Amino acid sequence: MDGLTPSDVLFVRRYFEDLEHLFVSLKGVMRADTSACFFVGNAQMDGVTVRVDEVIPEIVGRVGLRVEDVTKVRVRDARRDLEDYRIDVSRVAG
Repeated sequence: MDGLTPSDVLFVRRYFEDLEHLFVSLKGVMRADTSACFFVGNAQMDGVTVRVDEVIPEIVGRVGLRVEDVTKVRVRDARRDLEDYRIDVSRVAG
């Protein structure tokens, strides 16, 4: 997050913390061998691209779920590196 202001870093950190809480909750209600999908998009703050397609798989793995697939579904703004992704996650048996 080099290049972001301290307040923007805090905002981004809280966003990803909230997502981690979401995935922990999701794991608690998902049955084994089930899956879910999420549509998310990169963001840009102060000219810095926040790559949710790279960070979310790390979070998902940390909470004990598995990323099955990350698929780019569209480019919102190529000049600003803004893209939308479908991220498929699953809960494995055990």
